[in-house]
Amino acid sequence: MNVLALTKGDERVASSRVRVWQLFRFLKKEHIAATILHSMTYPAWSVSQKRFGVVRSVIHELHKKPDVVFFHKSLFPWDVVLLVVLWCRIKKIPYVYDCDDAEWIHSPRKTRTLIRGASVVFAGSHAIQQYAKKLNARVELIPSVVDHSLYGGASHDSHPPVIVWVGYGPAHLRSGNFDVLRDALRLLSEKGIPFQFVLVGGNHDKALHAYWGNETYALRIIDEADWKNPNADAEIFREIHPAIGVMPLTDSPFVRAKCAYKAIEYMAAGIPVIASPVGEAIPLLEQSGAGVHARTREEWMGALRQLLSDGDGRLRMGKAGEKEVREKYSYEAIVPRVYAALQYVQCRNSR
Repeated sequence: MNVLALTKGDERVASSRVRVWQLFRFLKKEHIAATILHSMTYPAWSVSQKRFGVVRSVIHELHKKPDVVFFHKSLFPWDVVLLVVLWCRIKKIPYVYDCDDAEWIHSPRKTRTLIRGASVVFAGSHAIQQYAKKLNARVELIPSVVDHSLYGGASHDSHPPVIVWVGYGPAHLRSGNFDVLRDALRLLSEKGIPFQFVLVGGNHDKALHAYWGNETYALRIIDEADWKNPNADAEIFREIHPAIGVMPLTDSPFVRAKCAYKAIEYMAAGIPVIASPVGEAIPLLEQSGAGVHARTREEWMGALRQLLSDGDGRLRMGKAGEKEVREKYSYEAIVPRVYAALQYVQCRNSR
């Protein structure tokens, strides 16, 4: 089977890396070949060479008559979206729409168009699944997953224990997600509880460094990593020996649709998770027993304090998280489901 995949970004963009680039590496073992093109933005009135280059590349690949088109998100410009949707309709090429964010909030018409015309929709979370089912009868819940085999062997014995956060820091700073965590860490420090905090993904952002610049506890910001390397986060975990992973979130419609990928990475690394009870983090931790929820700074401080003092509890939650990831949130678990869906789409179209 030959697939044309259209995605948001290259392998440095987390959602594209996880849901397209790495996914199709695993699917290659199932004899599915993919050509991947990533999005480039430009104004609707643009007549630049870049615009024509993007459109020309898409048309060139469509002329090769792929068996299936795989559309990740809705971040290609409107002209590309309409071109692909109309081409698929005229040439009777089925397409899959893969969504791991609340795309309908910022691109409502494109998102509805893509969902309605898809032969199957892959929803990254329950909130996305519920939205998509209003527009399309065939929706599969396909979470964002990890290659769990990369995370084994990491030690969690650091003195003092390491609390880790991983992600694109500048965006979370702008969203206010760090506020409750910073307050809780300050309370911990004031009570004389020893710990280190490591933030991975600072991106050399001046505002973020200033935000965390006046803390009295041990703090480290890792700005860069080789994000194209699928082993990047696992290598960082092996270097810093984390004891607890944290995922503070503000509650909003967009955040409720997120895939809780941060928590899944922590679980794969065998460490317990403390997360805000928002969106996908709720069923993930409740069903797995891999962590706890916290809302206020006092709840966050209490959860951190409890886990920092309870090595056996951390070990128990960490093992529960590893098991849950292996069984439900790994490529090993979801690739057969994606393969079956792609086969179904292709076979149905050939009737």
